[in-house]
Amino acid sequence: PVSLLYNPGLVTWRARCISAGYQCNAIIEDMRADDARDLIAGCGYAKSYQSDIWSVVEDYDRSAEFPVQTFSARNSRGFSFEKAFARLPDGFRVTYRTDSIDNPQRQITVYREGGIESDNARLEQVQYEGLVTDAEIRARAQFDLRQGMLRSAFYYLETPVEYIICRRGSLVAVQNDVIARRSGYARIKSLTQIGFSSEITSIVLDAEVDLTSRAGMEAEPDLLAVTDITELGVTMGCAIRRSDGTISVHALSNSEGMTDTLTFPAGTVFNTDTTPGPFDSGPIPAITEDCLVVVGELGSEYLRMIVSEITPGPDLTARLVLVDEAPELWD
Repeated sequence: PVSLLYNPGLVTWRARCISAGYQCNAIIEDMRADDARDLIAGCGYAKSYQSDIWSVVEDYDRSAEFPVQTFSARNSRGFSFEKAFARLPDGFRVTYRTDSIDNPQRQITVYREGGIESDNARLEQVQYEGLVTDAEIRARAQFDLRQGMLRSAFYYLETPVEYIICRRGSLVAVQNDVIARRSGYARIKSLTQIGFSSEITSIVLDAEVDLTSRAGMEAEPDLLAVTDITELGVTMGCAIRRSDGTISVHALSNSEGMTDTLTFPAGTVFNTDTTPGPFDSGPIPAITEDCLVVVGELGSEYLRMIVSEITPGPDLTARLVLVDEAPELWD
């Protein structure tokens, strides 16, 4: 049905393919429609998506984007991860069809960055369909080889119905003490604003978090008295999932120690009204009670991950499989 086609996503993907020069050149014969669709999507660094909508799950550089959802120990459970320590190949021996008139096959070797380039190199045989030039083959092979290095970990968590905000391929923020030494998570209990202005000076959480705030090595009078040298120069920040679902990151001015109150430097955090939803009587503040807050080192308040799989469970829960964003794939 036409109503299931997610045209905005398909058009955005098409525009990105045009901008990046992605093409699919193939003679499609004796192939199922599903296989043809997957072939075309794969040439555009994507996978076909068939669920509540029909579209594609696209892999692209998301460095300038903010996550669409935040997961912490307050809204998920059962967090775990697996990391593969496989012996990576030194490169791929790739077979592909060229774009000449008789469409002959050709074979080239693409070496991994840092791999051994010799007769003793450990190579794997790969075949790409729809790509017909050396440049396309080398770019795709390097991308796949980099994934083996940069996306060798898989993260798992269970979450309630909140998972419906994201889909496969969505960029999400994840904070958990399993993967971060300095971490904290809570919900906003109350907040303090200056008079009738929108500036927020502090927020009170419904649980205490442990904060670290130490001057750098150059300001430490006696390094021998420092019990943990890795804490020198560490400052903390927080990420707030606002009532409209967006995420904002803020520096903190707290001293170190356990606290349930986060304070902000003057003139850094301001509240605004969100666009009301269908069940709201009017605009509501973007930062308000019950907003989720995660705390971590400034600039690393959470890990950016991509949703790889979603498996629905009982009582509107779901199990998510996540992988690292790995922006280095696009360097």
